[in-house]
Amino acid sequence: MTHPGEQSRRSAPHPDFDREDYRALIETRRELGAEMEPALIDSFVTRIEEAAQQRARAQYEIELRRNAALGKGRGAQLALAIISVIMAIPLTAITASMLGLPGVLVTWAGIVLVNLALALRRPPRP
Repeated sequence: MTHPGEQSRRSAPHPDFDREDYRALIETRRELGAEMEPALIDSFVTRIEEAAQQRARAQYEIELRRNAALGKGRGAQLALAIISVIMAIPLTAITASMLGLPGVLVTWAGIVLVNLALALRRPPRP
């Protein structure tokens, strides 16, 4: 499955450089001659490296945000599990005294379903 904009990124040789950049490099090399070729190539490679570093930093930031969002989700699951166990004790006692075993089963089924619903939900997007 492709994401919006992914196709346009694939069609370009490099998203940070267009055909004009490549043409300009070749034209500059023709104008300045072969003796300047190493300097032109070094300059172009430096631009490519900088663009790659910027993309890597951006990807790193995305991963940090994604991991933070996942961490928050796991914290919510843990909190709900702890609260469920704490609340299960008095709820079990109340339903056992009022409704007997069917009440206890309904109470625990509800607790399990609430925890399962939180565990199965999709993680938030960064």
